[in-house]
Amino acid sequence: MERRSQPRATQPDAAEVLIQHPDGNVTFQAVLVNTSNGGMCIRHWHKEIAIGQMAQISSPAFPRAAARVVWNWTVGPVVISGLQKLGSQPDSQGVLPGSAFPFLHTSGPTDGGSSATTRAKLRSRLLGVAGGIVLIAGWHFRTALWRIWSSS
Repeated sequence: MERRSQPRATQPDAAEVLIQHPDGNVTFQAVLVNTSNGGMCIRHWHKEIAIGQMAQISSPAFPRAAARVVWNWTVGPVVISGLQKLGSQPDSQGVLPGSAFPFLHTSGPTDGGSSATTRAKLRSRLLGVAGGIVLIAGWHFRTALWRIWSSS
């Protein structure tokens, strides 16, 4: 089950992160894992990053974007953080004005209804129907064979 409200684009790339602290800003390098219109996921080594902190992220893939830390997941020495892009309300098509992730709103294979996604959904539905047909056919033949065998 897909729990995400927006499509993600896998975007492994270097990113520079600036976290705002009361005693001074901290800048560090991170790896951009994926992006969506509303945010991004980064992988880094800084365990002191806290939920709710404000950050600025920049990458060769997009210009500097303001974000808020929404979640952190620590696995050994590595921290994976989910960041929500800060901005105004989305328009009727769900695109934030001045979006830092415009590639998600182009027609073609990067949009939410890509041909690969459509093919995957169609394939899973066809497999479900085929499985149902096999179940019904098996039940029917088992019953038919039982009648033939018991009448002999």
